[in-house]
Amino acid sequence: MLFGIGPAWQASSLNVNNSLKGGGRSTLAPGSRRLRRVLVVLEFALAFCLLIGTGLAVRSFWNLTSPDRGVRTDHVVTFRLLTLPHSFANDSQITAYYRRILSSVAAVSGVIHTGVSVNLPMRRALQVPFSIAGRPASELGSRPVVGLNVVTPGYFQTFGIRIDRGRAFSDQDVAGGAPVAVVNEAFVRRYLANADPIAQQVSVRQLDAVAMKWGPQVAREIVGVFHDVRNQGPRQTDVPEIDVPFWQAPGPIVWMAVRTSGNPSILLKEISAAVQSVDSDLPLNQVRTMDQIVSLSLADDRWVVALYAGFGVAALLLAVIGVYGVISYSVEQQTPEIGIRMALGAEPEEMLRVIVGEILRLAGIGVVLGLAAAFALTRLMSSSLFGVSPNDPATFAGVAILLVAAAVAGCIVLAQRAMRVDPIVALRSNNHSHK
Repeated sequence: MLFGIGPAWQASSLNVNNSLKGGGRSTLAPGSRRLRRVLVVLEFALAFCLLIGTGLAVRSFWNLTSPDRGVRTDHVVTFRLLTLPHSFANDSQITAYYRRILSSVAAVSGVIHTGVSVNLPMRRALQVPFSIAGRPASELGSRPVVGLNVVTPGYFQTFGIRIDRGRAFSDQDVAGGAPVAVVNEAFVRRYLANADPIAQQVSVRQLDAVAMKWGPQVAREIVGVFHDVRNQGPRQTDVPEIDVPFWQAPGPIVWMAVRTSGNPSILLKEISAAVQSVDSDLPLNQVRTMDQIVSLSLADDRWVVALYAGFGVAALLLAVIGVYGVISYSVEQQTPEIGIRMALGAEPEEMLRVIVGEILRLAGIGVVLGLAAAFALTRLMSSSLFGVSPNDPATFAGVAILLVAAAVAGCIVLAQRAMRVDPIVALRSNNHSHK
């Protein structure tokens, strides 16, 4: 729309008598040329800002969907097991119940690993208070809390979570044994200043699964450190977490995860039958593959990227069309001059350089203005970006190259068309306009 204003305004300001005397060939006033140049610069600047927003949103979404989530999501199906707390008299009955379920599902052909946990990766974990032996509470913050998960030994293998130091849980980590815990790397960085965490004591509250209420804090020895997992959602990568053994602190309502050798959806019938062979009244709830869980967790980000991409593509098209229109108008006005210069011996390459050079100067000014505006505007996006700076150099450079390349491509096409003009026709047109 902006680029339609220039030619329209110029056409309305033409002197009709002069146009008729000039054989229909208009004379460009300096003000008209300046207006067209200003419009080209503004078009570049506006398109630059919109494309920067698109580029940052796409890069942010790419980082969110990158494989480095701390877990392997392929070939894993998850479902919730909703048992009633009053169905069990004590923790021993709960652990025995889930041991039978795990054993039954593990026997299904095609199942590689199974695990039970209170929470799943990519979902909001429980946040509980904690303390570290020998560390004053003041050193941990005003209200120190940490993500808590309760897992069986097979949980880490099922999700492919790497143990960086120490060990994972084993079937010997049971009630009556030494209370143990594993923490993630973020916990070590934030609360232990990267000191060796193995054998240090950490205390967290334990859930009374039968009474369904929190009990007192239990001191646990850290026996291992696992790789950071996005357990607070796809954007959270540095959230401290403590995991405790399910066999020491069971819960009645859990998630079960099953890793298979192939497509897990194919085995759902057999897995469900294996669960119900232990408890015929226990259905599989909220059945989803981990890939589906990841996709759902990114739904909002996917919509934002689609919105930015739509505006970005529209901006690019408008920039190319607008610049092409202005260049076309300008080249058309200069066609007689180009023909005369070529008749006087100017080389086509020389004329091409003149036309392209003018557009490059305007594009450069537009990119510089757009750069300044984008630096200010992208700060508004910083809270919604993941893994990319709002002033990312690669994005800024890529957009600048894209815009300049689009302008040069359109300019070359039009310039080549103008240079094919017959110099004799151009001379006659020029002589006629001066009669």
